[in-house]
Amino acid sequence: FLTTLLLASSEYRRRTLTLWGKMGVGVAAVSLVCPIWAGYAQFFLWRATWNLKQHDVSAPVFSTLDVDGVNRSLNDQKGRVVLVNVWATWCHYCLAEMPELDRLYREHKDEGLVVFGLSDEDAAIQKKCLEKRPVSYPLLTYKGRIPGLYRHVALYPTTFLIDREGKLQRGIAGEKDPGEIERVTVALLRSTPHGNIP
Repeated sequence: FLTTLLLASSEYRRRTLTLWGKMGVGVAAVSLVCPIWAGYAQFFLWRATWNLKQHDVSAPVFSTLDVDGVNRSLNDQKGRVVLVNVWATWCHYCLAEMPELDRLYREHKDEGLVVFGLSDEDAAIQKKCLEKRPVSYPLLTYKGRIPGLYRHVALYPTTFLIDREGKLQRGIAGEKDPGEIERVTVALLRSTPHGNIP
């Protein structure tokens, strides 16, 4: 890259930058950008994997608007088990698991389960999806403060579980055994008493 750039700048100073010189600069630029992009992609994947492995550490607090404009904050869920499902309307596996998440929420909300669907898509797009896949749990937007842990995911859907003490449990990503989320969630609900829910 540097050699090509030096040769091209020499030609440019002499005002003789040929077509081959311009093409060389273009190829050199691509040769510089590709490794940077590949490095960024590797870092992103490492970060997403690291996020999933977080365990027994305080969950980063988020506060954002749902699709109806209601503010939803993790701080308001003290004493509850919180399931944050990062999803997208274009994701087949996300859509397939929504009815199961909704059933899980309806069956266990009285025990202290909270489910949030989190998407970077606009509220209007999410609402349109709700017409075909109605759910009773809130769908959140990015119109607020969303820490990187919930945004930097490599696979959709990704589910983060937060216990009653506000600690992260290991995340679950991509296509999964349909009963896996339910087993882990029910175990968290039953592992600690829920009498301290405000």
